[in-house]
Amino acid sequence: MGIIFVNFHITMLGMCWGKIVNPFENLSSKENVKTFIDKLLYNANIGYVGEYDEVGEYLFIDINNDGVDELIATLDASGRKFFDSIIIVFKEENKFKYQEIWSRRSGDSNHLSKEVIDVNNDGVKELLVMEEILPYPKYVLWTSVYELQNNKYVKADEKYSDFYKNKIIPELESKIKDMQNKNLFIEKNLNKSFLYYSYYFDIPKDAIVDATLRKNSRELTTKEKEVILSYFYLPLYKAYRVTKKDRKAGFDKAIQWSKSAFRELRRNAISVFEEFNNDESIKYLEILKQDKDNYVSGDAESTLERVKKQRRP
Repeated sequence: MGIIFVNFHITMLGMCWGKIVNPFENLSSKENVKTFIDKLLYNANIGYVGEYDEVGEYLFIDINNDGVDELIATLDASGRKFFDSIIIVFKEENKFKYQEIWSRRSGDSNHLSKEVIDVNNDGVKELLVMEEILPYPKYVLWTSVYELQNNKYVKADEKYSDFYKNKIIPELESKIKDMQNKNLFIEKNLNKSFLYYSYYFDIPKDAIVDATLRKNSRELTTKEKEVILSYFYLPLYKAYRVTKKDRKAGFDKAIQWSKSAFRELRRNAISVFEEFNNDESIKYLEILKQDKDNYVSGDAESTLERVKKQRRP
C-alpha cells in the first residue's frame, strides 16, 4: 500500500536542537493510539468503519533521523490477536501521512523494537518484515528488509546482503546442523500432521522433543525429518540467492522434492519454482498441476496463473 496524505492538521512543532520532537505525546495508551489511527484512517478512506480491532504494540521512534518521532504500531483486524498489519505514521508539512505493511510475525509479543532497527548503521531505521514462503498451515517465513525511500518503506533485500550473510544464513545453517545431528522425537498421541506445522525458527516445543524429556514418544522417520528440515532449507536457499552466494540455490532440491511421496515436499517445490519463474519451473509446475493430491494440484494451478501473469509483456 502506498503513502496516503490526510488533511488531519496538527499544531506546528518547532525543532529543538539536540532534542527529539514527539508529535504524538498525547497518545499515552493503546486505546489513545487506536482512537488516533481510527480517526486518521477515517479521514483518508471514505467508508472506513474501523476494520482494526486492537493495537498490539506501538513505538514512538525517529526512524528517518530528522529529529521528529514517528509512530509505528501493530494492528489486528481478525479479532484473533494476530496483529499482522504494521502502520507507520509520519508528520510532514503539518499533516500526518501513513503507510501500512503486512507482516506475518507481528503478532509475536515484544517484537517491534527488534524489527525497527538500523541494519546498516547509517542512522536511518530499516523495518524487518516477515513474509510467507509457505502459507498456512506451515508459515515458513522470510525476513525481508524494507528501507526508507522518500519517507516510504520499500522492500530492498538485495541491498542488505551483509545482514543475510552475517545473521540469517549463520542462524539457519546452525539450526539445520543441530537438527541433523540429533534424533528428533514426537509424542505418540499427537496427530501425524502436527509435524508439518513448523515455524521459521521454532519447531513446536510440545511436539518435537529430546528423548530424555518424554517417555511416551517415538523417533521421527528419515522422511519425516526431511520434511521438517525442508522448512529451514527454504529460507536458507533464498538467502543464498539474495546474497548471490548461489543464484540457483534450491532449484535442484525443488526438482527432487517435486517427485517426493510426501505432499509437503511437493508443495515446497511449488514455492521454489514460483520464485525462479523460468521455463523449466513452468514445466514442473505443469506436471504438479496434474498431481493426484488436490492440495498439490491446486497450489500448482494457482501458482501457474501467477507466474504466467508476471511473464506477460
